[in-house]
Amino acid sequence: MKLQKIMAMLFMAATITCFTACSDDDDDDPIETEIAKDYTCKSNLENKFMPLGTYDTSDRTVQLKYADGKLGGTFETSIGNIAFEDIKVTKNADKYTISDDNGSIAVSMHGSGDAKSYVATLAGEVVNNELTATCKISMGGMGEWTVYFNNVPDFKKKYVGTLTMSSITCNDYAVLVSTPADGKVSVAFSEIAGGMATIAAFEFADVAYTENADGSVTLLKTDAATTVTVDGAEKNVGASALAGTIKDGVLEITLSDFKYGNMPMTFTIAFKSNK
Repeated sequence: MKLQKIMAMLFMAATITCFTACSDDDDDDPIETEIAKDYTCKSNLENKFMPLGTYDTSDRTVQLKYADGKLGGTFETSIGNIAFEDIKVTKNADKYTISDDNGSIAVSMHGSGDAKSYVATLAGEVVNNELTATCKISMGGMGEWTVYFNNVPDFKKKYVGTLTMSSITCNDYAVLVSTPADGKVSVAFSEIAGGMATIAAFEFADVAYTENADGSVTLLKTDAATTVTVDGAEKNVGASALAGTIKDGVLEITLSDFKYGNMPMTFTIAFKSNK
């Protein structure tokens, strides 16, 4: 009788241990499976080497997929689809941080056939089922492309309007305000044509910006300077001040004492975008 009781107790202990082990296995499911789904994101695309013709804003789909113990992803962009493998995931409270800095991804350019590998990085997070991410791609002769998903301020955009400089008026003129970083932006101006000589496209970096209480943004940089290369020759471009505002979606900007290359005098450039 004692032997039967001992055997029964051992059987019950083994059964409890088995159930406990199974329960633990269920709890150990990888955290990646909790974020593997489709996301609809507001996408912004820019190319630092061609800032005035490649800007794009639209809703795009990001697919995070989990298979064979690894998280991967497909990112939809206007230049093609980007495929990541083995995305790293960490969890802190309700936030999931994702990243891939292995330096190789596949990009299927529209109409190009097979995907090619490029050097790239991915960084982002998922909070409350919303994905925020930035993907930077170095594509050799095509320059560096940056794709932003749900993380670009409203005032980062391409503005189209009217530029005036002395007797020159340029309609449908484009100015691009780049993505903010550390309280600064870059402001790129497209080619200015219509005078005795065409002024090549140029860009002023490190322009300070301030977001005001009324929702407007103030832009300011003194002693703005840069260089451009035209027909193999380098030209200096500068202004004593760049001052502007962005309010209700309209950009107004002034370049004081603007000088380009060997121009014998300086000019004031004024730009105002369309509503």
